Amino acid sequence: SASNPSHNALLQDAQSRLQTAIKDASLLTQMAESHAGTPTRYAAWLMLTRSLAPRLDFDMRILPAALLTPLVSAFTAPLLSSAKTILGLPSLSDDMLAQAQLPGELGGMFLSNPFIKL
Repeated sequence: SASNPSHNALLQDAQSRLQTAIKDASLLTQMAESHAGTPTRYAAWLMLTRSLAPRLDFDMRILPAALLTPLVSAFTAPLLSSAKTILGLPSLSDDMLAQAQLPGELGGMFLSNPFIKL
């Protein structure tokens, strides 16, 4: 429950990670927009999928989903927005995003979805 002191401390840590993740999403978006070349977009995509997308994974494993849902909701929007910008496809449909979230062997691009993990 939210009254659990250890949960409160862990939730504060998660909120701090969320704020950093939102700033990092913005930086990745700026990087992709200012250096439109393929190598930069590829590097930004790797940073998005390997560093940014799993940023709250630890929190999802130790905190109750009910406590973390608002944070994951706030995290998912900038994550998916960054993905669209990095791919250069601002009108990416929900189906296209779902495809990007599949593992590579299934034709995806390794973009994890925080809500699925939660």
